[in-house]
Amino acid sequence: MKLTWRRTWPHKLTDGTGTHPAHPTLCARVYLEPDGRRWFWVVNETRLIAQGLANTKEDAKASAETAASQWAEMKQQ
Repeated sequence: MKLTWRRTWPHKLTDGTGTHPAHPTLCARVYLEPDGRRWFWVVNETRLIAQGLANTKEDAKASAETAASQWAEMKQQ
C-alpha cells in the first residue's frame, strides 16, 4: 500500500507522517532517532499495528507501507 507522506512538522526534515485516503484511521510515522543513526517507524490505527527500526528513511517508509498493506489485507478477510 502506497502511503502519502508529509512532514509531521514543517520545520523538521527528519519526521514524517503517512496516510492513505481509503483508510482514514490508519497513520504511519517515521523519524530519525535522537542519536541520528537509525530511523524509527510505527503504524497504528486505534491500536499499534507494527513498529521497528531501519537504517534509512526509505527503508523505514517501505517497512511502514508493508505493515500497512498487511493490516489492510487482514482487515478485508
